[in-house]
Amino acid sequence: MDKQILNSLIDKVNQGIATEEELMAYNDYLNQLTGADKDLNYHELESADNLKAELLKRIESGIGFTKVRKLAVRRRVATAACVLVFLSIGSYYLFHKQPVQQTAQTKKQDLAPGGNKATLTLANGQQISLNDAHNGIIANQSNIGITKTKDGRVIYNSNQLANKETIYNTITTPRGGEISVRLADGTIAYLDAASSMRYPVNFIGNERKVEITGQVYFEVVHNAAKPFKVTVKGESIDDIGTHFNINAYDDEPAIKTTLLEGSVKVEKGNSVVLLKPGQAAVLSLNANKIKVEQANIEKTMAWKNGELVFDGDNIVSIMREISRWYNADIVYQTSTEHKIFVGSVSRFENVSEVLKTLELTGTVHFKIEGRRIIVMD
Repeated sequence: MDKQILNSLIDKVNQGIATEEELMAYNDYLNQLTGADKDLNYHELESADNLKAELLKRIESGIGFTKVRKLAVRRRVATAACVLVFLSIGSYYLFHKQPVQQTAQTKKQDLAPGGNKATLTLANGQQISLNDAHNGIIANQSNIGITKTKDGRVIYNSNQLANKETIYNTITTPRGGEISVRLADGTIAYLDAASSMRYPVNFIGNERKVEITGQVYFEVVHNAAKPFKVTVKGESIDDIGTHFNINAYDDEPAIKTTLLEGSVKVEKGNSVVLLKPGQAAVLSLNANKIKVEQANIEKTMAWKNGELVFDGDNIVSIMREISRWYNADIVYQTSTEHKIFVGSVSRFENVSEVLKTLELTGTVHFKIEGRRIIVMD
């Protein structure tokens, strides 16, 4: 291989545009070089420019390498939490790379991750911005004090003297928001971005019933005499002492109820299923029958655990989640549905770090303009 060809290969590897065949040729050439390599410090030559200069110098001087070694230009990722291995159809990429150089305009464009944001709407219509509200008692409904803790949780304090009337509150998270609520019975609900829950301030009668939109994870305090029921889009989920997650976003293709522990009954019309831990009930749009499948618990609970986890997802599915969490509008300038990704990344990074990690596959690129993320080839 002459100097000009190797020079071109190094440039392509450095820019992240080398094909698999070119990467193989590049590595094979390094493996075929002969001579002593013990004086070559790879850590000191982490810079692609330094490595390139050293390789060309050795070609000219006839110095090679004795050990068989496959080498790719090393690049850093922004943080350990962002190290991600992605699988793209037809290719498997495994590189530790430095972020691609950005223009000055691109560097200024970024979106912060979501956080503890929500609005509480009381029975009388009063709205309380929870991210602005002080810690401590923020309201009183039916003699039940509503408290905001220092970590942002909303708590309904149980009170034996509470009024025996059913009044409802609603808590709503915007895009880029999340919140947790402890209801009067001790049940805890965790709301993801762009979600809501309507619930009684105090549970009266022989059942506990709440209504949700979006995605909510429940840790239910079991009470056989007063079952806990969740309704969403005409589907009902009845608790039998359990922890479960419901994903029912309007832009998702199905309602998915995933059981972590205990037992739940999921019902829609004449279709009824009883879930065991590790199972998910899936009701596709316009379908009348609920299907049961084995759940991916890590992926299901990633949002609550502070991660974005992709397991065979296409870019459109991934960008829906990014859109909700980063409060971003997505614009497509390419058709990328066939490209599949696998991996995980912290969802507490700025969106630019998440996008750079996705770009390591070399199959997709992004541009941030205000609150818009443009998806490109």
